[in-house]
Amino acid sequence: MHGPKRIFQGKGRAMGFWVMMCTVAMALLIFQTVQLLTIYFSKPTLSQVSFIVNDTGLHFPAITICNFNPIKKSHVRELNASGDLSGETLQYFLLTNADAMTIYSNPDRGKLKRDNDMAEEYIKNHTDFKITHFLKTAGYECEEMFKKCYFGGRRFECCQLMKPIITGLGKCFQLDLGHRGHEWMRKQKWPGVEAGLQIIADAHLEEVLSKSTDSAGPIFSNLFENGFRYYVHDVSQVPYLSSEGVSASPSTTVYSAIKTSTHQLLTVDEWGNCTRDWPPGYRTSLQYSAQSCKYLCLADHFMKMCNCSPFTYNIDGKRPICTPLQTVTCMGQNMGPFVNGSQSLNLPECGECRMECESTSYHAYNSYGNGFNEGALFWMQQNSENVTDEHIKKNYVIINIFFREMFYTAYTQVTATSLTEILSRFFVKFSFYL
Repeated sequence: MHGPKRIFQGKGRAMGFWVMMCTVAMALLIFQTVQLLTIYFSKPTLSQVSFIVNDTGLHFPAITICNFNPIKKSHVRELNASGDLSGETLQYFLLTNADAMTIYSNPDRGKLKRDNDMAEEYIKNHTDFKITHFLKTAGYECEEMFKKCYFGGRRFECCQLMKPIITGLGKCFQLDLGHRGHEWMRKQKWPGVEAGLQIIADAHLEEVLSKSTDSAGPIFSNLFENGFRYYVHDVSQVPYLSSEGVSASPSTTVYSAIKTSTHQLLTVDEWGNCTRDWPPGYRTSLQYSAQSCKYLCLADHFMKMCNCSPFTYNIDGKRPICTPLQTVTCMGQNMGPFVNGSQSLNLPECGECRMECESTSYHAYNSYGNGFNEGALFWMQQNSENVTDEHIKKNYVIINIFFREMFYTAYTQVTATSLTEILSRFFVKFSFYL
């Protein structure tokens, strides 16, 4: 503030000195002001990690359990009462809900066309046959698979709290203790296997089609084992999109110690890159997630190309499902050129599907025990009619799911600065140069 006065009144070297000082001070002020504004307009964010302890317990996640065998032998025999259901036709029906790329990878297009013709002939002769109904009814009923359920050592009726859902593994069952369960089973109160969920399930391998005894023959998809696959997930999300699956083979005891983490991100308006809402044009009752959005984006893309959508992407069930032949034909017409001996499908980038702002993840740490001792065999036979030791050894699985610790990790994204902070720093520096 004294500089301009001394420049005006000064002479010779004094005036030159104050001209230089004022020029340097103004340049530094402008430089630091530009730096502060650059920081502000770059919209910086920080990530905070918190460990949240809940003394009243943690809400138990949803569990979706699927049998690797998607169709029962007895159901196939009912369908084949007329003797015109071949193994190829049955396999073709089951390909309907297989992964689209798995279907396309089938190298024998001629066989797929013949199987499609046989399937159409079967449907023509059996007008009451519907593929969607077939997928819902071909698998096991809840009471057939789930024998006993316990939470915190207290028994409850499994199937009263389970609902069937259709996935790529056929008919599965979802158990939601947090919302559908009784008050005492909605939260796990202390850590450890004794305080969690235990399910005793029967794989019913006697219902698996075999090459030696069934005219339809064995069924193969892209799965190689018997038993079950289960997903630990948030109830609002699609199980196989939001969780890694855990496999459990017969005569096995599985211990899944789960750890919870939550993510809270900032929206675009808050300097982040996430969203809480579906992009314009999406009409679905599903809760938003980036993965679900991308699958529906691809489902709409196939709908425009093929007038149907592969089961893989049609996760809300609002579009006609492509037959395997329709899937292969449509994908073949939209494959890119061969590059280094392989092709890629021309699919949209779905850039509108931003990361969801709030999400909950359940990570399972698994250990396995093989075989049942005599005491376990005796205990599992109680309250079970006509179940032999041999059947239990070949078919039963014990699944234990529990929280390993009574806290969860919260990852939170926050803004690194604000307009108030920038102005405060600016006026501090302005006062310094004054």
